[in-house]
Amino acid sequence: MAQRVEDTIDAAWTRPGRVRGTVVANTSGGGITVTDAGGSVRADTSGGGITIDSVGGDLRASTSGGGVDVRGARGRVEANSSGGGVTVRFVTGNSSGGVVSSSGGPVRVEIDPAARLSIDASASGGSVDSDVPITIQGKVEHDSLRGEMNGGGPLLRLRSSGGGVRIARTSEAAKR
Repeated sequence: MAQRVEDTIDAAWTRPGRVRGTVVANTSGGGITVTDAGGSVRADTSGGGITIDSVGGDLRASTSGGGVDVRGARGRVEANSSGGGVTVRFVTGNSSGGVVSSSGGPVRVEIDPAARLSIDASASGGSVDSDVPITIQGKVEHDSLRGEMNGGGPLLRLRSSGGGVRIARTSEAAKR
């Protein structure tokens, strides 16, 4: 039977690591760092940034006091910030989609060029740029992009009102 860990943490600084189950971390006084979570993660703070390094399940991260930095996302990601930029690096093969948004900075995602996703990206404070092949649907715009990767799949919605949106290849795919 899988271990299930669910913990609500109220602290100025939160740093759970190497958890096989679900992580729930909340704070109003500082940042949150989670490392090696085997299950899903929910992290919410109003007082700092969020750093997630390797999450095996779905992720929901929200902050109003800093940026969000996610590495090694294996599931669906919902990440937003009203106080900084948001960067999400999906693992190779992840086609789960999600919503990545910021009203306080740029949005950057790294995705596998072989992923099957539908993309809906827009920026009101900058441009939308992509390093991965996307079949465009509709009109080509400087500040928005809608289309499909490899025939489409789950929706990946990207929004920034404080900077641009960048869609890049995963680091692993860039090495090929």
